[in-house]
Amino acid sequence: MDAYGVAYFWDLSDLRLLEPNRSVAVEAHGEWGARLLRELEAVQRSSWGFFVPPRLGLHVVLVARLGSEAVGSAYLNRLNANVDYGAHVVRRLRRSRVGTRLLHEAASIARGLGHGVMSVVRVFRRVAGTAADRRAVAFYLANCPTWRFGVLRLRRGSGACRTRGASAP
Repeated sequence: MDAYGVAYFWDLSDLRLLEPNRSVAVEAHGEWGARLLRELEAVQRSSWGFFVPPRLGLHVVLVARLGSEAVGSAYLNRLNANVDYGAHVVRRLRRSRVGTRLLHEAASIARGLGHGVMSVVRVFRRVAGTAADRRAVAFYLANCPTWRFGVLRLRRGSGACRTRGASAP
């Protein structure tokens, strides 16, 4: 096995997220410039240590703000209502329901785009998971997903997957 992860799905007609932090404003962006990208990078680096930029035309970028400061972010995939790369919150505001506020907004936008289900996939950095993986799993579980699935990724060429009677190429 090469990696492990968990996929979470929320039925948008029966959403049971935690109460969000209402003092946080959330902006939705379909387009963005260099300034917003710098803010997204700062949030993600604080949250998980690296940055993945959004893809124009694919993502609705959500930015959580306290005053004028960006303190959280999420990318909602317009095509499948997946929160690509998860919800991110700066370290000092973890456990303050900023991430839950982002999930509420993502769900609202997903509904508006005609989706009935919203998802997020957490891929563990190593099979056993890290402290960051455990925090993310606890966050998503606390927000009452409708369905949860473990996902295994097998290393290509590992020989772990064989069809009866077939030989490997």
